[in-house]
Amino acid sequence: MTNDNLIDKPLPIQIAELLLYRIFSGELVQGQRLIESEIAKELQVSHAPVREAFYILQKDNILERLPRRGVSVRTISDDELNDYIEILVILLRKAVKDCENEWNADVHDEFEKRLNLVEKHHKEMRIIDYIASTEDFLKLFFEVSNNTASVRFYSQIAMITKVAAQTKWTPEKINNYHTLLSKFIKAIKELNFSLAIEEITDTTFSSFLPISQE
Repeated sequence: MTNDNLIDKPLPIQIAELLLYRIFSGELVQGQRLIESEIAKELQVSHAPVREAFYILQKDNILERLPRRGVSVRTISDDELNDYIEILVILLRKAVKDCENEWNADVHDEFEKRLNLVEKHHKEMRIIDYIASTEDFLKLFFEVSNNTASVRFYSQIAMITKVAAQTKWTPEKINNYHTLLSKFIKAIKELNFSLAIEEITDTTFSSFLPISQE
């Protein structure tokens, strides 16, 4: 993560994003314990912003706090991950379908704006920024469908699946994901929403399945 990623962000969010980067890069793995005092000392900050960063990631189900064990990266089993993926696919399919009648020039402009960020971060291979921008890009379809609950559920589930699959977020895996996502993008640009639904289904299933099932 470069320093320009952290400009103008509150310190707890900076720390939370740093921890996310370490998870996505494989430096922190599922089940690994995080010591508040060690992180505070490493980053030369007080305990308070580290504790708040922990809370932010606990709220998003990225970290968990267990009695007598403290805070650790949440461990998600293959079965649980499969359940999340199935729900994620259902949400995405419905959101894309609901967008068909709401698609207009303003929506398309926003689509292109968010897509440009995805393409930029992919080209630069900035893993955490790419993951965040693709999540925001796909969130557009929930926003256009105007379903507040779906927006919230999507954000939570998308982040959980990405953390659970963190060992797969290598440059090769991201390139594979981006290739699949590009087919979805092409279908949307052609206003072929039926095809787009199938493409986002393939993209999601292919990109987040546990290693043992590949």
